[in-house]
Amino acid sequence: MKEQELKIILSKNEYTSLINDLSLDSHPKIKVQENHYFDTKDHKFLKSKEMLRVRKTNVETVVTIKRNAKIIDGYFECEELEKSFAKCSWEKSNLIDFIFDRDQSFFIDKDLIYLGCLKNIRTIFDWRGFKLEVDQSKFSNEMIDYELECETISPQKLLEILDENTFLKKKNISYQSESKFKRFLKHCSSDYKSSV
Repeated sequence: MKEQELKIILSKNEYTSLINDLSLDSHPKIKVQENHYFDTKDHKFLKSKEMLRVRKTNVETVVTIKRNAKIIDGYFECEELEKSFAKCSWEKSNLIDFIFDRDQSFFIDKDLIYLGCLKNIRTIFDWRGFKLEVDQSKFSNEMIDYELECETISPQKLLEILDENTFLKKKNISYQSESKFKRFLKHCSSDYKSSV
């Protein structure tokens, strides 16, 4: 599956204002997500410019591999392989066993190391024909950042509507140049970063 997303950097004030603006027209849904990242001991995923993420919510566990990412002016495109499991209980120590026991085709082997967790509060709006996701992301080292995401094949149309209907004017927009995973890597263990 191909993922196509527009990602816009927000300051804390922009994040709060955007949620308040959008809430006037649309009732938000809030999802609390735990994004757990893994790689092999010899860093096969990172060296191949791939990402292995296990996302946990109160509804489901979703395993995702992303590869071949391209970024132009905040517009992300990548290939995505995804597997969803019903709500379940697991710990970091047995997570890979849990997934492997249910779908052995998803991993070549279970020789994986745990990199860490990024916690995300996602506020979702169905707005003007778009599904807007306003994120507050807390990284392992307590760093927090904010962004607006929207899966769309019409990024320019979205930007025009945002420009007309919210404080996010095109001339003031800062486009995201890195994925959450890349930003996470900057704040993960120095042992992992120094070995690749």
